[in-house]
Amino acid sequence: MNPPSKSSWPWIPLAEMPASERGVFYDSLNDKTGKTEEFLVFFKEKVWESQEIKIGLICSDGSIISALGPTDDEKTQHSLRPFSEGHINVYFERYFAHRMPTRNFKLQLILRANHTFANDRSMDIGHHLVVNGNWGAYVNTLGACIFRNLQIKKELELTITVNFLADDASNTLINIISADIIKEGIQLTDAFNPIFSIAFSYLSALSKELLSVDCNATLTTNHLTFSATPNTTGILLVEGTYVLLQDWEHDPDFAWKNFQWNQDAGCILKNNNLVPANHMLIRIERCAAT
Repeated sequence: MNPPSKSSWPWIPLAEMPASERGVFYDSLNDKTGKTEEFLVFFKEKVWESQEIKIGLICSDGSIISALGPTDDEKTQHSLRPFSEGHINVYFERYFAHRMPTRNFKLQLILRANHTFANDRSMDIGHHLVVNGNWGAYVNTLGACIFRNLQIKKELELTITVNFLADDASNTLINIISADIIKEGIQLTDAFNPIFSIAFSYLSALSKELLSVDCNATLTTNHLTFSATPNTTGILLVEGTYVLLQDWEHDPDFAWKNFQWNQDAGCILKNNNLVPANHMLIRIERCAAT
């Protein structure tokens, strides 16, 4: 995938910042809380700073398989039907916060995609959610539709950024960008309309303003390519729910067979326990053109 340019997606994750800038962020948090948070005691910042992402696909029986090049047997067994073009809805289903820089926090979840209009003209579009969270729990959003009627040709490109927000002075701006109308997602059209690009630019400007404060920072940014015929680093494009797991342990024996979607509890388990890692669920649904 060709990631967006730095001008349109300028946010640098904490792990890629110079040591001096990372230090300012953590010092500011410590000053804000007035005490040494547990992350400083146990040196666990790699939990939320890690850029190592494992991508799985939840199957109808609750099992999870790798979304990177599933075998033909897996496609048959789980009735996976890859597709390469058409209209889709994209949902932000859930986000589990195993650990974050503070126990209580807000996250800004930003998604960017490329939409193709009826005349084959394409445009980068973006949308976001601001959610509240606590350690060891899912944040307060469930099944939020981000893009409706998104049209793709050949492949789906998604960029997902998670911004950590802890500065109280940002609350006024956060309230503006958290209005109920924003939570409804973007209804895209087949007819070309520059308003989508304008809205994306406005979102980018507001997000950069949020991140200009020392206690706010980008945690992760991931550029993803979904395709019916993915290469070795691409993701199989099917209808379904994908798991993006922050593999902070860099486990050499990592295997999705140890994970399971528990429908009754509405969560992912690892060996029958809550997963000790931050992870999000993104759902893709095919739809008729509107």
